[in-house]
Amino acid sequence: MVKEIFSILAVMLFSITALSGEQEKNEAIPAKRPDAQIDPAFKASLAKMTDKEVILAGGKANKRDKIDKAKILFEELISRKQRNKNIDTTLLAVAYFELGKISMYNYNNFSLAVSLLENALTYMNRSTLNPKHKANLLRELAAAYYRMHNYSKALTYSKQAINESKQVHGAKSPLTAIAIVSYAAVLHDMKQMPEAIKQLETAHKILSKHSGSQEIAASKRIAAILNEWKEEHSGKRPWSLNK
Repeated sequence: MVKEIFSILAVMLFSITALSGEQEKNEAIPAKRPDAQIDPAFKASLAKMTDKEVILAGGKANKRDKIDKAKILFEELISRKQRNKNIDTTLLAVAYFELGKISMYNYNNFSLAVSLLENALTYMNRSTLNPKHKANLLRELAAAYYRMHNYSKALTYSKQAINESKQVHGAKSPLTAIAIVSYAAVLHDMKQMPEAIKQLETAHKILSKHSGSQEIAASKRIAAILNEWKEEHSGKRPWSLNK
């Protein structure tokens, strides 16, 4: 399973156990590894690139961890919709989706991430993208709303993400387990412990049947969290969040 997939699970597991008292950040913070200053010649070259070339270049920059460059490219594509009302909705969906993830994971700007990801969903529903991308997008939306403590929205999107993931990846896929972990995290913070424990047990069962090193590590982490939750529910340990 690719590292990017399990980075999402890692973020969610971190959120479950370590977000106590964290203040939401409505302003962008510097990326963990900011790029060097963007070459002015690069910015000037954008006008000569086709929409598809912009998206491909953005994806390439993102994979190389050139976050600032990727951000400029995706923003360029979105700005073009004001000049071209017939711009490809698939490309717009990708640009909004990638910018949403950058805002959430590199800048911790969750409110902006929600706005971008909601736009991505709008365009994705009009596009011809593979349905697996919608499952991933719904999972990211659930995570973004969760980080904002908007549990109602997070619950809605995490449920949708599970259903979509089951359809495109299968009920026993680690990707579906990630979606279930998201759902369980929301239930936990809403203090719906019996159902939260049940869902996390389901995710653990899925991951424990996979032999990859990342699946095994995630399964062990979930098992530890399950023990903590069960102790919370039984009253043997204090509530771990929002003290």
